[in-house]
Amino acid sequence: FFFQAEDGIRNHCVTGVQTCALPILRGSILVENNKAQDAIPLFDKSIDSLSKMLRSKLSTEPSKPMHTKLKNPKNELYMFLFLDSATIEKGKALASMKKYDEAEQTLQSAIQISKNLQMVDGGASDGRNNELTCYVQLHSIYLALNKIELAKKQIEQATELVSNNPEDSDLIEIFNEWVSKVGT
Repeated sequence: FFFQAEDGIRNHCVTGVQTCALPILRGSILVENNKAQDAIPLFDKSIDSLSKMLRSKLSTEPSKPMHTKLKNPKNELYMFLFLDSATIEKGKALASMKKYDEAEQTLQSAIQISKNLQMVDGGASDGRNNELTCYVQLHSIYLALNKIELAKKQIEQATELVSNNPEDSDLIEIFNEWVSKVGT
């Protein structure tokens, strides 16, 4: 997905297309090629850029629910999706480098972004799937660190997410596949 850049946030070399999504794609390719360390700065750049854009688009009315603060929900939906994806991919890259503390913090941040994404019109399913992805990744990290109680907590949180959304067949399918692999 690409969306039109706002004035003042467009890369000077590009016209018309917001460039924040490009490092996410490039970063994912680097991670797949076992070059996670090279991908981290790309994810950081994407996360920073998207975070700034979202902050500038949200109203300053703190009493309003998130979804009512958005000025153009479709554009914000794409920004939340990109931000969530970049954050999750960064967490995966950090975990693959065995930087578990940083990966845990990053994935906890991604869970919050996923929950915000669920409040954006049209983003509920993507947000739930991304939240489940975070629980799966955190479960793996906690198992690697032999933190069994925390690993079990991730399964509990994932189970609660699925049970609260019985109509989401994609979520249920992803969950069932994961549970069959972990044997829980």
